[in-house]
Amino acid sequence: MRAFSQPGGPRLAVLSYHSWDVEPAVLGADIRALRKDGWRFVSAREALDFVHGRLAGTDERLALVTSDDGHPEDVEFRDTLRREGCPGVTFVNVGRADADRLAWFRETHSEEWSVQDHGPLHRRQFVSGHLTGVVHGQKIGGLEYLALPMGAPLLASAGQLASPRFDPHPEVIALAAEWASEQGTATISSPAWLAEISERLRRLRLAYRWRSRTYVVGSLETNEEFERRVKREVAEGRTAFEDALGHAPTMFAYPWWQGSSIGDDELSRSGYEATFAGTGYVQGRAMSPYSIPRVVMDPTTPRPLNLAEFAERSTSSWSGLRGRVERAAKRMMGVI
Repeated sequence: MRAFSQPGGPRLAVLSYHSWDVEPAVLGADIRALRKDGWRFVSAREALDFVHGRLAGTDERLALVTSDDGHPEDVEFRDTLRREGCPGVTFVNVGRADADRLAWFRETHSEEWSVQDHGPLHRRQFVSGHLTGVVHGQKIGGLEYLALPMGAPLLASAGQLASPRFDPHPEVIALAAEWASEQGTATISSPAWLAEISERLRRLRLAYRWRSRTYVVGSLETNEEFERRVKREVAEGRTAFEDALGHAPTMFAYPWWQGSSIGDDELSRSGYEATFAGTGYVQGRAMSPYSIPRVVMDPTTPRPLNLAEFAERSTSSWSGLRGRVERAAKRMMGVI
């Protein structure tokens, strides 16, 4: 991977939208406001030129519009960009799109509307034994494929390429589900029930307390296992993308904005020229083409837009940034 410095050089703001979560009028107003403030919107190719140091002789402020997940609302999102004369990128989960939508992405991929990779699916996995909740019928975005029974513990989670996977001891899930079967939904969705199963699991030595938190026992992927899995998933994902859409991707946006250095290394070796992870920053003097952060654009974003103020506020307070990312992720999962 390469990084470079542009002393006193331009900045790149990568705007992270979801087409289902933004009204066309709001998107159009955002574009016009940023142009008025001196930002120039660039295509995927121009953004790659910038992060690889190929865009010389400019001190412009650059902005790249992106949308994630490949929702049906991408049609209206793209139409709005075209009306505003603004290029954009859509990051698509090809494993979640139907044949008609994939055909539309194949037909519309261009320099001004670049269709790029978001992984085949949009899944999370458990990454530690930290007990955070209980399955009680609520939305658990990105974890549905685990087919967890009612009452099963929910643990700290992250995107599949972000961290080694944690697998709880089978008895943890089996016992928690058995206990929940004797209760009603109102009971198992309460904080008191979470405390109750925490205590029961600790008494059975299937959980322990550390720094006021409960952790269930289980097994954690080794770094070697994680690296092998990432290599396999990146290769399979790239093949799935090319088979579905007919072109080779050059950009990869990690689901949930959560990436890793191991993921970046493998994606780089596989031919991706840039990856996107993290949020809150407007990139400036030092830039790497990998794990480029994006600015979350949703209904809670202060408007009219002032990216300079937003970047300063985000980078000056980690707790504020972390809270914003968590809220955005919960909106994605349908939790709030």
